[in-house]
Amino acid sequence: MEDCVKANGRHGGWDLHESGDQEAKHTVLLLAGSLLTGGAYRELLGQPALGRASVRVVAATLPGYGRTDYPSDLSVESSALMASGLAADLGARAVVGHGMGANVALEMAAGGGYDGPVILLSPSLSREDESRGSIALDRLGRVFGPVPWYVLLNFVGHTARHSVGADALPPEARDRLVAELRNNDARFLAKSHRRYLEYLDRNGPLVERLCDSGVQALVVFAAHDHVGITEQERRRIARCRRVVLRTISNTGHMLPLERPAIVAKLIAETFSKSGWLPQRAARPHAA
Repeated sequence: MEDCVKANGRHGGWDLHESGDQEAKHTVLLLAGSLLTGGAYRELLGQPALGRASVRVVAATLPGYGRTDYPSDLSVESSALMASGLAADLGARAVVGHGMGANVALEMAAGGGYDGPVILLSPSLSREDESRGSIALDRLGRVFGPVPWYVLLNFVGHTARHSVGADALPPEARDRLVAELRNNDARFLAKSHRRYLEYLDRNGPLVERLCDSGVQALVVFAAHDHVGITEQERRRIARCRRVVLRTISNTGHMLPLERPAIVAKLIAETFSKSGWLPQRAARPHAA
């Protein structure tokens, strides 16, 4: 399965991995979550459902993660602008984002840089949705700089065991995940995470930006996700004709790594007549 996944080096500053035939009918851009690279999603990229649906998936590492190069502007808005350019270069017909990658995908739509369908896996729609650990790291970082992030990276094996279900990943996949998480620069993480939280404070609640963008969107959370969603946000999404909300049971925040077959099916459904896209997507969404 993984033999069809290959690294493509860099494109316009992006570190890419991809699967699928260059002649596939559909190209999808997948934006990796924080601390991960595109290579972390190899099981997802190799899922048979994507091949059957003639979908080529290109997984991109957000600049700076996995010790990749990064620009001076670490704002989510800047990342979204760069990602919109990448999507255009690839001819992507849909964008999937995980974690922070989901927020970048959301901002691509909200900022007007991309108007195709998006699948948002565990986005943070407000600071309130963020995990307590995430908020604590930022607060400690204001006093101790990158030191809390150095500590996190040193204990990331323990963190991974609690972030991913005990039976979700085979040992070799778990080892790869731990290596991915550890392969980060604590100084960059401190700066990037600060800019991320500032984005949430500046633009929240993001559910309004998503609904107002008018794009077709699938918002997916895991039942045991450390990123939450408020009841008010759920009610607002329910009033958006172009947005669908789903919860996946028996899984955690690393949904695309824990349940790659489920996520692959959702991606494939984007291009089917009976998929997740709202039935009234052609009409203006409700205010």
